Amino acid sequence: MDERDFRTKYDLMNYDFIAWVKIKNVEEDKNNKEIYWVEIEIIEKFKGKNIDKIYWIKHNAGVNKNQEWFVFATKNKIGFGTDNSCTKTFCYKNALGEIDTSIFIHWDIFQKFEKIFEVYGKKMSEMLPKNNIKNGTFRSYYPNNQIAWQADYKNGVLNGKKIHFSQKGDTLIYQNFENGKLHHLSKYYYGWHLPKVARTDFFENGKLKKRFSFDFEGVMKPEIIRIYHKKNHFLDSVFYNGKFLRMVEKNYKTLNEKHIYFFEKSDKIKYISFYTPFFQYHKEWNYEENLIVHEYRKIHYKNNLTHIHTYTPDHKLKSIWVHETVYFFKVKKDVEYNPKTQEITRFQTW
Repeated sequence: MDERDFRTKYDLMNYDFIAWVKIKNVEEDKNNKEIYWVEIEIIEKFKGKNIDKIYWIKHNAGVNKNQEWFVFATKNKIGFGTDNSCTKTFCYKNALGEIDTSIFIHWDIFQKFEKIFEVYGKKMSEMLPKNNIKNGTFRSYYPNNQIAWQADYKNGVLNGKKIHFSQKGDTLIYQNFENGKLHHLSKYYYGWHLPKVARTDFFENGKLKKRFSFDFEGVMKPEIIRIYHKKNHFLDSVFYNGKFLRMVEKNYKTLNEKHIYFFEKSDKIKYISFYTPFFQYHKEWNYEENLIVHEYRKIHYKNNLTHIHTYTPDHKLKSIWVHETVYFFKVKKDVEYNPKTQEITRFQTW
């Protein structure tokens, strides 16, 4: 799973404020040129208290007045802050009220929009049929009167096709539903100026079973994802040119996860990671291609900081690295040790 994706609330536990907001104003910080102060109006709140201003890390911001964003922010001593480059924050509508359908992110935006409502058990007022339509086809429109999406309903639930369109009328997402659950084929397309299939998913009663990705020319990429569900377990396997690339196993009952990554040119293990609930702690084994353990890592999270302890194969401490959990590039502490003597060879704090 990509670090910007999420499936459950515990994937979002590091955030203190999550909301769908409209940007009211953007100003530079007078003392810190690296951030903007952004006034917001909450459209729908999912987590945290009501606030009307957040700070925004400046690099690659792209935030402007009248846009609509889904903001994932953390709190520190100067307030609630976000960064659409290194967090799950994403732009939903531009200043003209148009859903952003630029290349690479169009169907991803629709999926995240629906997923955040699902995770927090909220109704999507903008995406629900008006007048409580129970049977037939419902359509939603862009400001230019172009159909934004249409869906078939039976007895009040999705049953049939659901299609998202760009402002120019090109298909962005094509899905099939049966009794309210994704079933059979779903297609996701590249941006409006490249209307070709980027990905296809195959579902059985709402459970993703197989995924194929395609390049800009429509040629299937060598990466295939197969996903299995068994009782409380979820297994995500990725194949690259017929070889295992990675496997992710999650126990929905205990919330423990196991990640196994393989070397691309062989079927040998590259590293194994174990995660405990809410990512409070996890450990990792890194291997060389001859399956000899290269190093161990222990990672835990506390007060919005990530602590990484690296050890040699014989469990001698090599280094300690501490950084902000969300903004990983903000390193707070970097210490290196001589594995034999355990003496500190480098020590830096910020």
